[in-house]
Amino acid sequence: MSNSSPPEPPSSRRKILSWDEWIAIIVAFTTIIFIFFWVLGRRDGAFSFKDSLFTLKSPKPVSLPTTPGEETVSPPAIPGLDSDNELLTLPEITASLDSDSESSDSDLSTSPETTASLDSESEPLDSELLTSPEATSDTTPQESAPESEDTGPTVASPPAIAPTASPTASPTPPAEAIEFSDVPEDYWANHFIIILSEQQIIRGFPDQSFKPNQPVTRAELAAIIQNVFDKDDSKNPIDFEDLPADYWASPAIDKAVKTGFMKGYPGEVFRPDEQVPRVQVLVALISGLEATPSSTPEETLDIYQDKEQIPKWAIEKIAAATKSGLVVNHPNPESFNPNRPATRAEVAAMIYQALVISGRAEEYSSEYIIPPTE
Repeated sequence: MSNSSPPEPPSSRRKILSWDEWIAIIVAFTTIIFIFFWVLGRRDGAFSFKDSLFTLKSPKPVSLPTTPGEETVSPPAIPGLDSDNELLTLPEITASLDSDSESSDSDLSTSPETTASLDSESEPLDSELLTSPEATSDTTPQESAPESEDTGPTVASPPAIAPTASPTASPTPPAEAIEFSDVPEDYWANHFIIILSEQQIIRGFPDQSFKPNQPVTRAELAAIIQNVFDKDDSKNPIDFEDLPADYWASPAIDKAVKTGFMKGYPGEVFRPDEQVPRVQVLVALISGLEATPSSTPEETLDIYQDKEQIPKWAIEKIAAATKSGLVVNHPNPESFNPNRPATRAEVAAMIYQALVISGRAEEYSSEYIIPPTE
């Protein structure tokens, strides 16, 4: 029996793979990867192999079952994934999403300009709710008469009437008349006082009195005329020497002069605190109203028993006032009493007649009114 040699041990060197074997391995791994991504694409539709292995597609809106009246909600599209053929990298997608997030946050936040706008728009509403009609209805300072040593203010100037184009403008809407304690219903001037009170042309005193027999001063007459009539300035102003700039009725006197209602005395004096006689009241009113003068003034004045007492400078004006129906004589219609100080009741009656002439009051029948003549 012969001895055989032991088999040679296997070589420790590994066999080098051939080129064909490498191709087989690559194909195998490629197939595995293909299957892997294909399975993922079938499951969530996030990938597509239509054109490229790693082409991302925009997610499709998912329609959920809805009930009647409800709307279908679709997920918002991600910027940068509009095209099926566009390949985006992860940094690009992240940057796009971050920028959209910052834009959304800025839209939700309120800018200082928006806050200021909202605040400014809310302020007028608050001011309107806090402002009462009484606080805004009368903001113009009113003239007030000086106080007398014995009886307080001699006349309460009426509130200003809204500016009008001419003295024939419509009167202020009637207000509730004041029942003055010293003006009974049977008082001869009750109607004139009540109507002017309703029109807010005259007012009484704090104690609810009117003091109808109290004389009126020239300054007080100017204040009343200013508040009743609104005319354009047609005359030159006069710088009266006895009228300080801070005198309470300076604006009213200046207005009465420039509108042609009143004049001063020789020497450029006005005498504001002088009691105004009846003749001056009528001359002032008829001058401002610019009534047609009488062609026969002397004959027109024959109805007065005391016509000789009428100053010559006032004859034509008083005749025009008589012809127009402006004159009111109490207690005797035939006595004119031109130089007697005019009382508050008499001035109220004459102012009422001036409103009738200018179409701002209805005619009133009284035995003390001198009827107009043709």
